[in-house]
Amino acid sequence: MPRKPLSIATRVWSLVGLTLAFLVATYLLLARDIPAFDDSDLALPERDIDPSRNPFPAIREISIHSDHADRIQTAWKGLQERGETDPSEIRRLVSELSEPIDRFRTYSRSYPWQEDREYSLGNTSPHWSSWLQIFQLLDLESENLRRSGEFGEAADLAFDQIGFGYGLMSSGPALVSLVLGAGLVQSAQNNLVHILTTAPPDSIETTGIEERLASLPSPSDLFQYNLKAEYAYQGRILDELQQADISNFGLIDSEIPTWLPSAILFQRNRTQLLSAGIIRRALRESELVSGTGMGTGPLPALPPMSRFPQNQFGRSWVEMTASSIDGIARRTSVLEARSRMLSVLVAVLRWKKDHGAFPHGLGSLVPAYLPAIPLDPFDGELIRYDPARRLIYSVGTDQADDGGVPPDKPGTLESQEEIVIELDPEKAP
Repeated sequence: MPRKPLSIATRVWSLVGLTLAFLVATYLLLARDIPAFDDSDLALPERDIDPSRNPFPAIREISIHSDHADRIQTAWKGLQERGETDPSEIRRLVSELSEPIDRFRTYSRSYPWQEDREYSLGNTSPHWSSWLQIFQLLDLESENLRRSGEFGEAADLAFDQIGFGYGLMSSGPALVSLVLGAGLVQSAQNNLVHILTTAPPDSIETTGIEERLASLPSPSDLFQYNLKAEYAYQGRILDELQQADISNFGLIDSEIPTWLPSAILFQRNRTQLLSAGIIRRALRESELVSGTGMGTGPLPALPPMSRFPQNQFGRSWVEMTASSIDGIARRTSVLEARSRMLSVLVAVLRWKKDHGAFPHGLGSLVPAYLPAIPLDPFDGELIRYDPARRLIYSVGTDQADDGGVPPDKPGTLESQEEIVIELDPEKAP
């Protein structure tokens, strides 16, 4: 007996049912996150930090009144733009702000630090402006001391600035602290190099400077710790993003409809797995810098995004993070190179003090003045020294030896890609 044909209504409802079943299956497939994975290798290591020497939370109590801030900025602008200072005004500011300056300098001599609170999506900016203003005022005071011939006191101030920057780099809530701290260290290193290369031979006790340099942590080691801190920070952000409206962040490809459910556009564990891969690669690269002297290359890009919408927001988020980490890795390598060059500079100046002239080669310094010639973290070769032109230099991020091109801007060490110290800036070509 022939089967009775299905009615049009039945066919329609069957098609609707199949379509709904397909949509539900597709949703369940695209919205399915992966299980949690083992990331114990990225856990923050325990650190033994003496609470009495940790400046947090007290450091956040340093506050600069707006009137003082304006005066510091005016004096700072005069130094940066015209090379001029008002010694009387700077002395007044130093006297009026003696209490926060004393605290700043005390904190600078103890590290590592440990931030006492976790950063989150809405909490990444402690009270840094007051620290920066104190830092600028110490720059001004250091320059005043240098110009008045008090080179030892000027160098002590520069070292305290370097120590403060390293303390901030070591505090570990996220890479943002390392970025700010590295900027402070680089500025203070510029200042210290200027002091050392313009000071008469007998005006500074270089042995004390060597000891303070040796006590500073390795930038690459701090970077490795901060990478793991950043990973923990990113995990907290991903937890928050699960509860947020991700369409407000503008990270989704314009061709992907934003009306798609958030469970399709963002999966927390998939995103964290991508983040873990980026962090692990950065850790391997930084270990090369610290251990063998070979420089870092750019982090590998994630595979190109497909037009498939699964976890598009998460991938965009990790790509943005990877770009930031790549830049910070290069900045850390620059700081590593500058730190190694400073040790060479002090050894060269000690030799000059004892022998009345610059050495003909860095080999003359080993082992009496330098345990070993440090490696350039960018290419693994020895730090360069040009006795004829009186230069110490690193090839820099492009890894090309251009012979030590002098800095583009007075008062800095960078010249295009190279990092250069002029031993005798007044006479250098």
